[in-house]
Amino acid sequence: MVRPNPAVSQYARGAPYGVAAVSIWASFIVMARFRGRTGLTPWNIAAIGFGAVGLLLLPYLARRGFALERLGWTGLTAIVFGCGAPMVLLANAGLLFAPAAHAGALFPGVTPLIVAILAAVTLREAFTVQKRIGVALIVIGAAGIVWGTGGTIGTTHSIGHVLFLAAGLAWACYAVAMRRARLDGLHAAAIAGVASFQLRVISLLGYRPE
Repeated sequence: MVRPNPAVSQYARGAPYGVAAVSIWASFIVMARFRGRTGLTPWNIAAIGFGAVGLLLLPYLARRGFALERLGWTGLTAIVFGCGAPMVLLANAGLLFAPAAHAGALFPGVTPLIVAILAAVTLREAFTVQKRIGVALIVIGAAGIVWGTGGTIGTTHSIGHVLFLAAGLAWACYAVAMRRARLDGLHAAAIAGVASFQLRVISLLGYRPE
């Protein structure tokens, strides 16, 4: 009887999750672009999304807490900024200056590269040959997509590109902070969602129409 290869089995289990993640990110960018054409501002889009998420996950966070003893203030900030409203604001603002294809290449496309670098520096994860090859392919692929879809330096596209990369950096910091604190995904999402909801409430309380 031939025993299954553990590495192959692990890949077979993980591959569908990877495909699902790519599909979710692609849908997020396309829908954000569509909503932007309806007249909604990046702040409106973030507020609508995190208002619902914050209320939905508030009971869960009330039981689990903000995990400050595990995250520290730096880790908590990384979770809120990288998985919360600030990251969404950066990505949606970038779509005001550059097309969705550029967002796909420079935001979720480049994020694994940033995660690999941060993990190597902060978590001392090995930067293996496979990772180096992957990093090279990411850079080539992202540059090819941006260039092939009309991306040019010195135009408003460049503003969008910087915002997309900033959103990718924020998400990468979130991913590394979550890994370092061994925080599960739902708990991290609850922290980011509720904190973003609180920021929205504070901004509304401070708003005074003329």
